[in-house]
Amino acid sequence: MPTTSRALLFAAEVRAGIQIKIAFKVPGSGDLTLRAEGPDGAVVDVADLIRHSGGSSWQAPGEEWGSNWTFSAPGCWTVRADRTDGTRAALALRVG
Repeated sequence: MPTTSRALLFAAEVRAGIQIKIAFKVPGSGDLTLRAEGPDGAVVDVADLIRHSGGSSWQAPGEEWGSNWTFSAPGCWTVRADRTDGTRAALALRVG
């Protein structure tokens, strides 16, 4: 089921080969799976995925998850988020 999710990038720009943190707020329930698809069929799995259990000042619907990424090439990337209950979301990024 598509839904409105939010993402917060902890970087002024996203560059290939440099690790960045992206926080997600994804409604739904159950575990979260993240995967990025990029230019020429490139695929990157999330390096770290941490469910935050409190202490965040970010006010938005959904559970908060922190993730670390290193995109392998410049170009357009789509990060896909899937929850166990079938909730889905996608984030489009331009990587330099």
